[in-house]
Amino acid sequence: MQIPVDLTTTITNAANSSTLKGYSSELFYNLAIDKLINITGLNTSNRKIYYYDNSLQKQDSLSLNVGGINQQNGSPYIYYSQSGNIIQQHLLTRAITKTPYTAPSTIVNGPSISGAANGIITYSIMRRTNTGIYYSNNKFYNFDTDNTFYNTDFFATSITNGSSYNVSGQGNFAIFNGGTVYRLSGNMLQLVGAMPAQTYFTRFRDDDDNQIMARSSSSNSLALLNSSDLTTIRTITPPAEYSFSMYDPVTHYALFTKSYSELVYLINIDTRHVKTVKAITNSVYLGYKLINGYLFASDGSYIKVL
Repeated sequence: MQIPVDLTTTITNAANSSTLKGYSSELFYNLAIDKLINITGLNTSNRKIYYYDNSLQKQDSLSLNVGGINQQNGSPYIYYSQSGNIIQQHLLTRAITKTPYTAPSTIVNGPSISGAANGIITYSIMRRTNTGIYYSNNKFYNFDTDNTFYNTDFFATSITNGSSYNVSGQGNFAIFNGGTVYRLSGNMLQLVGAMPAQTYFTRFRDDDDNQIMARSSSSNSLALLNSSDLTTIRTITPPAEYSFSMYDPVTHYALFTKSYSELVYLINIDTRHVKTVKAITNSVYLGYKLINGYLFASDGSYIKVL
Protein backbone atom coordinates (compact mmCIF):
# COMPACT_ATOMS: atom_id res chain seq x y z
CA MET A 1 0.00 0.00 0.00
CA GLN A 2 1.28 3.43 -0.90
CA ILE A 3 1.81 5.69 2.11
CA PRO A 4 1.37 9.40 1.28
CA VAL A 5 4.19 11.73 2.29
CA ASP A 6 2.84 14.35 4.67
CA LEU A 7 4.05 17.79 3.59
CA THR A 8 1.61 19.52 5.92
CA THR A 9 4.04 18.69 8.73
CA THR A 10 6.77 20.33 6.66
CA ILE A 11 4.92 23.61 7.08
CA THR A 12 5.33 23.24 10.84
CA ASN A 13 9.06 22.47 10.57
CA ALA A 14 8.99 18.70 10.75
CA ALA A 15 12.25 16.95 11.55
CA ASN A 16 12.46 15.43 8.06
CA SER A 17 12.04 18.72 6.22
CA SER A 18 14.08 21.83 5.56
CA THR A 19 13.65 25.32 4.18
CA LEU A 20 15.59 26.79 1.28
CA LYS A 21 16.66 30.28 2.34
CA GLY A 22 16.14 32.93 -0.31
CA TYR A 23 13.63 30.75 -2.16
CA SER A 24 12.10 32.47 -5.20
CA SER A 25 9.60 31.48 -7.85
CA GLU A 26 12.50 31.25 -10.32
CA LEU A 27 13.81 27.95 -8.98
CA PHE A 28 14.90 25.39 -11.58
CA TYR A 29 16.86 22.20 -11.97
CA ASN A 30 19.20 22.59 -14.92
CA LEU A 31 19.90 19.24 -16.59
CA ALA A 32 22.78 20.59 -18.67
CA ILE A 33 24.89 21.52 -15.64
CA ASP A 34 23.31 19.02 -13.20
CA LYS A 35 22.55 21.68 -10.59
CA LEU A 36 19.58 23.41 -9.08
CA ILE A 37 19.64 27.15 -9.63
CA ASN A 38 17.65 29.84 -7.85
CA ILE A 39 17.34 33.24 -9.57
CA THR A 40 16.57 36.03 -7.10
CA GLY A 41 15.90 39.74 -7.51
CA LEU A 42 13.07 39.30 -10.00
CA ASN A 43 13.12 42.03 -12.70
CA THR A 44 15.65 44.16 -10.86
CA SER A 45 19.17 45.33 -11.58
CA ASN A 46 20.71 43.34 -8.70
CA ARG A 47 19.85 39.81 -9.75
CA LYS A 48 21.70 36.85 -8.31
CA ILE A 49 21.86 33.20 -9.33
CA TYR A 50 22.53 30.69 -6.56
CA TYR A 51 23.79 27.19 -7.36
CA TYR A 52 22.89 24.09 -5.31
CA ASP A 53 24.04 20.49 -5.56
CA ASN A 54 21.72 17.46 -5.57
CA SER A 55 21.41 17.52 -1.79
CA LEU A 56 20.41 21.23 -1.92
CA GLN A 57 23.66 22.49 -0.44
CA LYS A 58 24.57 25.94 -1.70
CA GLN A 59 27.77 25.87 -3.76
CA ASP A 60 28.24 29.16 -5.58
CA SER A 61 26.55 32.29 -6.86
CA LEU A 62 26.63 34.64 -9.84
CA SER A 63 25.69 38.33 -9.63
CA LEU A 64 24.20 40.10 -12.65
CA ASN A 65 23.27 43.74 -13.11
CA VAL A 66 20.44 42.96 -15.52
CA GLY A 67 16.68 42.59 -15.55
CA GLY A 68 15.17 39.72 -17.50
CA ILE A 69 17.13 36.46 -17.75
CA ASN A 70 16.20 33.62 -20.10
CA GLN A 71 17.21 30.11 -19.13
CA GLN A 72 15.96 26.68 -20.13
CA ASN A 73 16.47 23.52 -18.12
CA GLY A 74 18.25 21.74 -20.96
CA SER A 75 20.72 24.53 -21.74
CA PRO A 76 24.00 25.42 -20.00
CA TYR A 77 23.54 29.05 -21.06
CA ILE A 78 21.56 32.01 -19.84
CA TYR A 79 20.66 34.85 -22.20
CA TYR A 80 19.99 38.49 -21.41
CA SER A 81 20.36 41.96 -22.93
CA GLN A 82 22.78 44.59 -21.71
CA SER A 83 24.10 47.84 -23.20
CA GLY A 84 22.81 47.18 -26.71
CA ASN A 85 24.03 43.58 -26.79
CA ILE A 86 22.40 40.20 -26.36
CA ILE A 87 24.59 38.17 -24.03
CA GLN A 88 25.13 34.42 -23.99
CA GLN A 89 26.75 33.37 -20.70
CA HIS A 90 27.74 29.85 -19.68
CA LEU A 91 26.41 29.00 -16.23
CA LEU A 92 29.54 27.11 -15.15
CA THR A 93 32.52 28.69 -16.91
CA ARG A 94 30.90 32.17 -16.82
CA ALA A 95 32.25 32.72 -20.36
CA ILE A 96 30.43 35.49 -22.22
CA THR A 97 29.67 35.85 -25.93
CA LYS A 98 27.77 38.86 -27.18
CA THR A 99 26.08 40.08 -30.31
CA PRO A 100 24.85 43.65 -30.85
CA TYR A 101 21.25 44.29 -31.69
CA THR A 102 19.82 47.36 -33.37
CA ALA A 103 17.19 49.06 -31.27
CA PRO A 104 14.95 51.39 -33.27
CA SER A 105 14.47 54.87 -31.85
CA THR A 106 10.78 54.06 -31.47
CA ILE A 107 11.35 50.93 -29.36
CA VAL A 108 8.74 50.46 -26.64
CA ASN A 109 9.55 46.98 -25.39
CA GLY A 110 12.27 44.34 -25.65
CA PRO A 111 14.31 42.59 -26.61
CA SER A 112 12.43 39.53 -25.36
CA ILE A 113 14.79 36.55 -25.70
CA SER A 114 14.35 32.78 -25.97
CA GLY A 115 17.62 30.82 -26.22
CA ALA A 116 18.72 27.20 -26.58
CA ALA A 117 21.62 24.90 -25.71
CA ASN A 118 22.95 24.89 -29.30
CA GLY A 119 23.40 28.67 -29.37
CA ILE A 120 20.28 29.49 -31.36
CA ILE A 121 18.16 32.30 -30.00
CA THR A 122 15.11 34.20 -31.12
CA TYR A 123 14.28 37.66 -29.89
CA SER A 124 11.57 40.22 -30.51
CA ILE A 125 11.50 44.01 -30.20
CA MET A 126 8.28 45.99 -30.09
CA ARG A 127 8.33 49.38 -31.84
CA ARG A 128 5.77 52.10 -32.47
CA THR A 129 5.62 54.11 -35.70
CA ASN A 130 5.04 57.85 -35.87
CA THR A 131 1.43 57.12 -36.81
CA GLY A 132 0.88 55.06 -33.67
CA ILE A 133 1.03 51.60 -35.24
CA TYR A 134 2.83 48.85 -33.32
CA TYR A 135 5.10 46.26 -34.93
CA SER A 136 6.92 43.30 -33.42
CA ASN A 137 10.29 42.67 -35.07
CA ASN A 138 11.44 39.04 -34.73
CA LYS A 139 14.90 37.65 -35.44
CA PHE A 140 16.69 34.32 -35.14
CA TYR A 141 20.42 34.33 -34.46
CA ASN A 142 22.97 31.52 -34.19
CA PHE A 143 25.80 32.26 -31.75
CA ASP A 144 27.84 29.34 -33.10
CA THR A 145 27.84 30.61 -36.69
CA ASP A 146 27.39 34.34 -35.95
CA ASN A 147 24.50 34.44 -38.36
CA THR A 148 21.06 36.07 -38.37
CA PHE A 149 18.82 33.85 -40.45
CA TYR A 150 15.34 35.22 -39.94
CA ASN A 151 14.16 38.81 -39.68
CA THR A 152 10.57 39.92 -40.06
CA ASP A 153 7.97 42.38 -38.76
CA PHE A 154 4.52 41.47 -37.50
CA PHE A 155 1.69 43.93 -37.03
CA ALA A 156 0.58 44.22 -33.39
CA THR A 157 -2.83 45.43 -32.30
CA SER A 158 -1.38 46.91 -29.10
CA ILE A 159 1.81 47.20 -27.07
CA THR A 160 0.88 44.04 -25.16
CA ASN A 161 -0.21 42.00 -28.17
CA GLY A 162 2.96 41.40 -30.13
CA SER A 163 4.04 38.25 -31.95
CA SER A 164 7.00 36.13 -30.89
CA TYR A 165 8.76 32.80 -31.28
CA ASN A 166 10.12 30.51 -28.57
CA VAL A 167 12.84 27.92 -29.17
CA SER A 168 13.03 24.52 -27.51
CA GLY A 169 15.72 23.81 -24.93
CA GLN A 170 17.96 21.88 -27.33
CA GLY A 171 17.18 24.27 -30.20
CA ASN A 172 15.69 21.75 -32.61
CA PHE A 173 12.22 23.31 -32.74
CA ALA A 174 10.45 26.63 -32.36
CA ILE A 175 6.85 27.70 -31.87
CA PHE A 176 5.20 30.91 -33.04
CA ASN A 177 2.66 32.56 -30.74
CA GLY A 178 2.10 29.22 -29.01
CA GLY A 179 0.32 27.82 -32.05
CA THR A 180 2.52 27.03 -35.05
CA VAL A 181 5.47 24.63 -34.73
CA TYR A 182 8.64 24.77 -36.82
CA ARG A 183 11.68 22.54 -37.08
CA LEU A 184 15.02 24.35 -36.94
CA SER A 185 17.32 22.79 -39.52
CA GLY A 186 20.60 24.54 -40.11
CA ASN A 187 19.66 28.17 -40.49
CA MET A 188 16.14 27.50 -41.72
CA LEU A 189 12.66 27.26 -40.24
CA GLN A 190 10.71 24.34 -41.66
CA LEU A 191 6.97 24.32 -41.01
CA VAL A 192 5.69 21.34 -39.01
CA GLY A 193 2.12 22.53 -38.59
CA ALA A 194 -0.44 24.06 -36.25
CA MET A 195 -1.12 22.68 -32.80
CA PRO A 196 -4.04 20.19 -32.89
CA ALA A 197 -7.52 21.50 -32.20
CA GLN A 198 -8.50 21.82 -28.52
CA THR A 199 -4.91 21.72 -27.31
CA TYR A 200 -2.79 24.46 -25.81
CA PHE A 201 0.99 24.47 -26.03
CA THR A 202 2.55 24.29 -22.57
CA ARG A 203 6.24 23.73 -23.30
CA PHE A 204 8.70 21.58 -25.18
CA ARG A 205 9.71 18.68 -22.96
CA ASP A 206 12.85 19.77 -21.11
CA ASP A 207 14.70 16.47 -21.36
CA ASP A 208 13.59 15.69 -24.94
CA ASP A 209 12.47 18.48 -27.25
CA ASN A 210 11.17 15.91 -29.72
CA GLN A 211 8.08 16.01 -27.51
CA ILE A 212 5.63 18.81 -26.79
CA MET A 213 3.59 19.02 -23.59
CA ALA A 214 0.09 20.31 -24.32
CA ARG A 215 -3.02 20.88 -22.23
CA SER A 216 -6.49 20.00 -23.42
CA SER A 217 -9.12 22.74 -23.70
CA SER A 218 -11.94 20.25 -23.13
CA SER A 219 -10.56 18.27 -20.17
CA ASN A 220 -7.85 18.38 -17.51
CA SER A 221 -5.55 15.97 -19.38
CA LEU A 222 -1.97 16.54 -20.47
CA ALA A 223 -0.96 15.31 -23.92
CA LEU A 224 2.53 14.44 -25.13
CA LEU A 225 2.86 15.25 -28.82
CA ASN A 226 5.55 14.32 -31.33
CA SER A 227 7.27 17.61 -32.22
CA SER A 228 7.99 16.39 -35.78
CA ASP A 229 4.39 15.70 -36.82
CA LEU A 230 2.21 16.74 -33.82
CA THR A 231 0.69 13.28 -33.41
CA THR A 232 -0.25 12.19 -29.90
CA ILE A 233 2.25 9.90 -28.16
CA ARG A 234 0.24 9.44 -24.95
CA THR A 235 -2.21 11.25 -22.73
CA ILE A 236 -1.95 11.72 -18.97
CA THR A 237 -5.26 12.18 -17.16
CA PRO A 238 -5.26 13.18 -13.48
CA PRO A 239 -8.30 12.98 -11.17
CA ALA A 240 -11.18 15.40 -11.76
CA GLU A 241 -10.50 19.08 -11.02
CA TYR A 242 -6.74 18.55 -10.86
CA SER A 243 -4.65 20.49 -13.36
CA PHE A 244 -1.08 20.27 -14.63
CA SER A 245 1.30 22.47 -12.65
CA MET A 246 4.83 21.60 -13.79
CA TYR A 247 7.15 18.86 -15.01
CA ASP A 248 10.29 17.57 -13.30
CA PRO A 249 12.70 16.40 -16.03
CA VAL A 250 14.93 14.61 -13.52
CA THR A 251 12.29 12.16 -12.26
CA HIS A 252 9.97 12.35 -15.31
CA TYR A 253 7.02 13.06 -13.02
CA ALA A 254 4.45 15.79 -13.64
CA LEU A 255 2.86 17.66 -10.75
CA PHE A 256 -0.91 18.06 -10.69
CA THR A 257 -2.61 20.29 -8.12
CA LYS A 258 -6.10 21.37 -7.09
CA SER A 259 -7.18 24.50 -5.24
CA TYR A 260 -8.14 24.06 -1.60
CA SER A 261 -7.21 20.40 -1.44
CA GLU A 262 -5.01 18.23 0.78
CA LEU A 263 -3.36 16.08 -1.90
CA VAL A 264 -1.14 16.66 -4.88
CA TYR A 265 -0.67 14.04 -7.58
CA LEU A 266 2.65 13.06 -9.13
CA ILE A 267 2.30 11.14 -12.40
CA ASN A 268 5.19 9.70 -14.42
CA ILE A 269 4.60 10.88 -17.99
CA ASP A 270 6.37 7.81 -19.47
CA THR A 271 4.85 5.02 -17.36
CA ARG A 272 1.74 6.77 -15.94
CA HIS A 273 2.76 5.63 -12.43
CA VAL A 274 0.87 7.68 -9.82
CA LYS A 275 2.02 8.85 -6.41
CA THR A 276 0.04 11.04 -4.02
CA VAL A 277 1.52 13.45 -1.50
CA LYS A 278 -0.43 14.98 1.35
CA ALA A 279 0.05 18.71 0.86
CA ILE A 280 -2.48 21.39 1.68
CA THR A 281 -3.29 23.98 -0.97
CA ASN A 282 -5.01 27.08 0.41
CA SER A 283 -4.74 30.86 0.47
CA VAL A 284 -1.40 30.66 2.32
CA TYR A 285 0.24 27.81 0.40
CA LEU A 286 -0.85 28.72 -3.10
CA GLY A 287 1.44 26.52 -5.10
CA TYR A 288 4.06 23.81 -5.12
CA LYS A 289 7.07 22.99 -7.27
CA LEU A 290 8.42 19.53 -8.04
CA ILE A 291 12.16 19.81 -8.66
CA ASN A 292 14.66 16.95 -8.74
CA GLY A 293 12.30 14.81 -6.66
CA TYR A 294 11.79 17.50 -4.00
CA LEU A 295 8.39 19.05 -3.39
CA PHE A 296 8.73 22.73 -2.52
CA ALA A 297 6.02 24.75 -0.79
CA SER A 298 5.60 28.44 -1.57
CA ASP A 299 7.48 29.46 1.60
CA GLY A 300 10.60 27.53 0.52
CA SER A 301 10.06 24.50 2.76
CA TYR A 302 10.70 21.20 1.01
CA ILE A 303 10.76 17.46 1.45
CA LYS A 304 12.06 14.58 -0.72
CA VAL A 305 9.12 12.74 -2.29
CA LEU A 306 10.68 10.83 -5.21
